[in-house]
Amino acid sequence: MAPTSTARTARPARASASRVDRRPTGGLPGSLQVLLDAWTTASALGGSQRRCAVDFGIVGLQLAPARAGVAARLDALDALVGEHAPGRHLVVTPELTLTGYGPPPPDALPDAVVLDRLAAIAAHHDVALVVGHAVTTGGAVRNAAVVVDRRGRVRAVHAKAHLFGDEHDWFTPGDAAPVVVDLDGLRVAVALCYDVEFPEYVRMVADEVDLVVVPAVLLGPPAVTRPILDLVLPARAWECRCYVLYVNVAGDAETEGVGSSRLVGPDGTVLAGCGPAPDVLRATVRTTAVAAARAELGYLRDRRPCLYAGHRAGVPDAAAALRGVVPPDDVATTGVATPNQRHPDAEETQP
Repeated sequence: MAPTSTARTARPARASASRVDRRPTGGLPGSLQVLLDAWTTASALGGSQRRCAVDFGIVGLQLAPARAGVAARLDALDALVGEHAPGRHLVVTPELTLTGYGPPPPDALPDAVVLDRLAAIAAHHDVALVVGHAVTTGGAVRNAAVVVDRRGRVRAVHAKAHLFGDEHDWFTPGDAAPVVVDLDGLRVAVALCYDVEFPEYVRMVADEVDLVVVPAVLLGPPAVTRPILDLVLPARAWECRCYVLYVNVAGDAETEGVGSSRLVGPDGTVLAGCGPAPDVLRATVRTTAVAAARAELGYLRDRRPCLYAGHRAGVPDAAAALRGVVPPDDVATTGVATPNQRHPDAEETQP
């Protein structure tokens, strides 16, 4: 299905000489500076701006879990993008596509080499990429997603904020809100797998985005996975009034992989999806659908962030504030009592 656009009839010419944006921004050269800058940089896009309507062709590559080395996976990705990207604007892969689910292998390529190759793939095929990859910054290994625009510029390297299970032993969590990147008029946020299961995390950028992309490795029995696929994803799309693209690994005989990648519309409806086997999801997202959904139901317009900004699960002073009472003097402003102090609501325990 060929993509359409009410905002443009042809794409601007691609810069022929540039792959990674190497303008000096902080004293470090090339890809390293791009990588380091990306941890703390996100687009400050106003949700109320007047914008052109854009129809955006997207592809989700539901791939089998990584078995080959990073170089071989990059070659395979290049071939897949070449096969499925023509006429499309964005290709998204699962979480940790290049290194596999786990810590990076000893023979993993340097991050700068990987970024340059991803930039070359995007520029050659004239398509934006969001690719799951483990990166290292300052000695810390991060479960991340690399965002490259269709001109081959690395726009962000976003680290997963909420680690799950063994990931706590493998990675250092990110400390930033979901990154937001404008890709030719479509505002795209990135959340990695488990991140999307925290509504307050995605809501941090809800009014800035048209599409939340979620590279994932969702494994497990149906009792665990089906609620995420059938309840959580539609809820995120419904409450944020935007599209959610969830790109999972395919199932295989060695894992409890479920595949089931899907695109959910701003009204919570599943618009396209895959089965458990390796597959390719193709769909079109429309900024007009996002605008219509937000005009119809004013969750983002009517919410009161200042009312719940102080909420911290399990913190006594926040709980007291919600009850309309003032916390006692022996509770610190962070809600953590000193060793010899106790909150009056705490239960008595025997030594």
